[in-house]
Amino acid sequence: MIMDSVINAIKKLGFREMIDGNGNTIQSYDEKRYLLANEKGHIYEIVRRGISSSSSNDYPQLSVPIEARNSVNYPCHQVMMWTFNGPPEQFFIDKKIYLKAGISQEEWNKCPQTIKDAYIKEYAEGKVIDHINADKADYSADNLQYLSIRENSKKSNK
Repeated sequence: MIMDSVINAIKKLGFREMIDGNGNTIQSYDEKRYLLANEKGHIYEIVRRGISSSSSNDYPQLSVPIEARNSVNYPCHQVMMWTFNGPPEQFFIDKKIYLKAGISQEEWNKCPQTIKDAYIKEYAEGKVIDHINADKADYSADNLQYLSIRENSKKSNK
């Protein structure tokens, strides 16, 4: 189901699933690999990766091969947060966190960049990614937020 959503989104960008001489979509026997191409000859392989749980923390992880017999694991909630909401510094800017501190848009625009950078750095320091609904398996972007370590600790103690 998720793979269908990905394929449909890519098709909207002008890509098509590659087909064989019989008109069948080219994909692997296990339906985890799809080939897509655009008219300029760019061919991409879309691979559905399995998600595993790390024994150290129970967070779902993506395992991405980086070379033969070596891979990197990424916690899904981190990758989703960074992909859709940005790192804490970008999140601060995009969500206009300075407004919560009582700084108007006009005042923010007038601030020297060094002051802006100091606010952004202060906000980003020590931020962790929190699951709003406390379900570690729900790593949808709208269920994730940045909290300070202290805020996250208070929340988990409730």
